[in-house]
Amino acid sequence: MVYAAGACNHYNYFAIWQCDHSISLLHRNGFLHGLTSRHQILYKVHNVDSVLARPHHLVNPDPIALALFPKFFGVSVSPELRKDFTAFYKALTTAVERGFVNEAASTYAIQEANIPRRILSLLSFSENPKYQHGWEKNANVKIHSDYVEADLDVILKDFGGHTSIPMLYGQDFLKRHPTLLDDFWLFDGFALPFKALGIPEWVPIRPYQNALAARRRLQDALIGLYRRIDQYENGAPIDYDAKMDDIGQVAIERHRLFAQYNIPISDRGKFELGTLWAQNANTQPLIFWFILFVYSTPGLVEELRSEVCGFVPPLNGSNRTDSDSIDLAGLRNKCPLLKSVFLETFRVVSQPTSMRYIAQPMSVFDGRRHRHLQPGTWISVPHGGTQQDPSVFADPTSFQPRRFIKCDEKTGNASVGYGRLKPWGVGAGICKGRVLAEKQVLATVACCIMMWDIEPVNQDGWKLPGLIPTTAVMRPSHGVRVRMKHRSEVTQSM
Repeated sequence: MVYAAGACNHYNYFAIWQCDHSISLLHRNGFLHGLTSRHQILYKVHNVDSVLARPHHLVNPDPIALALFPKFFGVSVSPELRKDFTAFYKALTTAVERGFVNEAASTYAIQEANIPRRILSLLSFSENPKYQHGWEKNANVKIHSDYVEADLDVILKDFGGHTSIPMLYGQDFLKRHPTLLDDFWLFDGFALPFKALGIPEWVPIRPYQNALAARRRLQDALIGLYRRIDQYENGAPIDYDAKMDDIGQVAIERHRLFAQYNIPISDRGKFELGTLWAQNANTQPLIFWFILFVYSTPGLVEELRSEVCGFVPPLNGSNRTDSDSIDLAGLRNKCPLLKSVFLETFRVVSQPTSMRYIAQPMSVFDGRRHRHLQPGTWISVPHGGTQQDPSVFADPTSFQPRRFIKCDEKTGNASVGYGRLKPWGVGAGICKGRVLAEKQVLATVACCIMMWDIEPVNQDGWKLPGLIPTTAVMRPSHGVRVRMKHRSEVTQSM
C-alpha cells in the first residue's frame, strides 16, 4: 500500500480540494497559502478514482517510490539507476505480483505456512523463554492452572510476522535474527513517523535515534540475507552454512533483478527493507484489531464460528494431520460476515493515502469546475477521510460488523463488496501483496476463533484502546491483556 501523506519532500506545500472550494491548510507569515503547484490533496473529489487510474504517462506512482526509498529506508539511488528506475521498479513489483497477487501462488504460500497447526500451538504454555515460541517472548506470558495470560496485541502481531516473513526469506532468517521483529516494530513506530514529518536524522530525540539504530540493524540483517542468496545462486560456500533451499521465489527473482541492474549487495538489503515493511506493517496489526473486535463485540464470535466451521480443518484429533489445509476460497467467498468484519476493521483502523506524480499537464473536474495540474505536481488522496465521512459510511465512529453485507431482495443471497472502501489504494499504485494479505488475515482469524477462547483480564469487561495514527494501520493506545485457553472442543480432541 502507499500510505502517509507527506512522505515526500514536498509536504510543506499542499491544499485540499473539496468539491466546490479549496481549503488552504498552511498558515505562514500572516497569510494563507492557497493551491500550489507542488503538493495538493484531493479530498471529496467525485471522480478521484478515475484520476488515480489514469495511464502512467499522465499519473505516475513510480516517483513516489523513488522519493520514499532514500527517505524512509536509507537507499542510495545512483544516477544510473535513476535513469532506469521506472523499468527497474516495475520489474521488482512484478516479481511480488507473481508470487503474492496470483491466486495459485498466494494460496500455495498460505497452505505451506500451515496456519491451522501454528494457531493450535499459538501458546507454548511455558513462562521459560527457552521453551517459548518466538512470538511469545515479548507478550509477558503468565501460566495459570486453566488459562494463560498474555498481551494480545504483542503476541498476535509477532505471530503474524513469524508467519509472513518465512514466506519470503525462509525459516533460517528469523532464527538467525531472533530480535528482528523487535527492531521492526521500533523502526515502524518511531522512525517512519519522524521521517514523515521531515525530522533530520541528527536531531537528538531518543526514540527517534533508537529507531534509526533499529533500521541499521534491519538493513544489516537483510544485507547478510542477500549475500547468502547470492552465494546460494552462484554455488559458492554459504555463510554460516545457512539453510537456503526454502527461500521464497519472490526473493530469488528480486535478487536476480538486483544483479541485472548492478545493485550492490549493500543496497539490496536496504531496498528489501521496503518490502519487509510493506509485508508486515499493516497486515499484522490488522489481525490484532480484527480479533479484538470479534471477541469484544457481544455475540459476534459465536456467529462467526457457525459461519466458518466448515472451512477450517476439523478439530477432531483423529482427523487432524500435520499439514492441515484450510479452504481459503470458502472463507473469502462463502463467509459474508467474516469478510464484512474484515472490511469494517480495515475501515476503522486504517488511514490509507494514495500518492501520485503528475507527469503531463492535466485537469481534474471537482464537481463545479476544472482544476489544472502542471507537470511536477504531487497529489495525495486520503482514503482515510472517506472512511470516516458520514455521508459515505453512516455513523462512521461505530464498529458495525454487517456494514458491508448486501442482500439480494429476490434471492436473499448475501454478498460483500468493498464499495467506497480503498484500503489497498487505487490504480497502478495498488498494494501488490493484497491477495496474500487478505488470505493470511482471514485464515488466521478463522482458525483463532475456532481454536481459542479469549477474554479480558479486566473483570469489568473489554476496554478497547484508543487509536494512534501512524504511517500504516493505527496502533493501540495501550496494550490489551487477556486470558486465553483452548476451546473445550479442542482440548477434548488433543
